[in-house]
Amino acid sequence: MTMRDIGRAIETNGWRQGSLLCEEDGQALAAELGCEDVATAVAVVVSQSCDLTQADIAAEPYAEVIVGHWSHTRSGDLLYGKHPRRLHLPVQGHEGEETISLLPWQRLRCPRERLAEWEPDPERYLLRADLQVLTTWLAQRYVRGALPNTFNDLLTRKRKTWEKLRKRLSGHVSGLFVELSPSGELGEGDHYSVNLLALVPVAQKETLEEAQETVRRLGDLMRELGMDVQASARCEDEVSYAVVRRMTRFPLEYLSLRGDPMHPMPEEFESRPPSNPPGSDP
Repeated sequence: MTMRDIGRAIETNGWRQGSLLCEEDGQALAAELGCEDVATAVAVVVSQSCDLTQADIAAEPYAEVIVGHWSHTRSGDLLYGKHPRRLHLPVQGHEGEETISLLPWQRLRCPRERLAEWEPDPERYLLRADLQVLTTWLAQRYVRGALPNTFNDLLTRKRKTWEKLRKRLSGHVSGLFVELSPSGELGEGDHYSVNLLALVPVAQKETLEEAQETVRRLGDLMRELGMDVQASARCEDEVSYAVVRRMTRFPLEYLSLRGDPMHPMPEEFESRPPSNPPGSDP
C-alpha cells in the first residue's frame, strides 16, 4: 500500500475526528499507554478529519487519540469542559447514552497506517455538540486565561461562601466567565470592575432562573469585597461569541489560588450520581 493509498483507505474506512475505536483496538492502545484498567478503556480520535486523511504520511505520520474509561456515574461538575483536568463525555450507542471519563494527558500518537487497517466502532458515536466540547476542553489546556493574584487573594476572604455558591451554580451552567478592569494586578487605591457571566445550555433552560439567582449572589459577594460588579446568567444562544471571546473562563471546579494542590476534583463530587440518566439529552 502506497502512502497515498493509506490516506484514501482511512477515509474509506470512515475515520473522522471524534470516531471511537472498536473495543479491542481501544484496549490495545490503552495497554500501550500503560493504563491500569484496560478492560474499561475506550479510545477517541481527536485529530482533525483532514489530518487523518492527508495523503502525505510524512506530513501527518500520526493520529492523536485520547484514551478514557467507561464511567457508571456522571457529574454535572465534569460536563461541558468545566473542569480542566477531567471530563465526563456522553457517548451515543445502540444501548442508549453512556459516559466516558477522560483525563487530558492520557493521549498517544497512533501511526496512521493502523487506521488504514482498522474501522471505527460502528455502534457508538459522539454528537457534534459533544465533540466540540471535547476539542474545546483539550484546547483550553493551552489557552485558558489566568486571573490576577490580587483578584484571587480578595476572593480568599470569602472563600467558604464563594465555594458554597460555586457548587450550587456548577451543575446548571456550561461555563462561568469574567472580565476584569483593570485586567492585571491592582495598584494602591485601585479596585476591580467585574463583568460576571454564567452560560446555561439551551437543553437546561429551565434552570436559568436558579442560575441567575446564584450569580446575583456571587456578584453581591464581590461587592462586599469592594468591587464594582455586573453579574448575569443567560442561555448560550443569547450570547455572541464576540462577548465570550473577550472574557476569561472562571474555574468552576474549585477556586484556583496560589499554593492550592492540583487535585483532580473535591471528593464530594466523585460519588455524585449521573446528572442525566442514559437515554436523556445531555
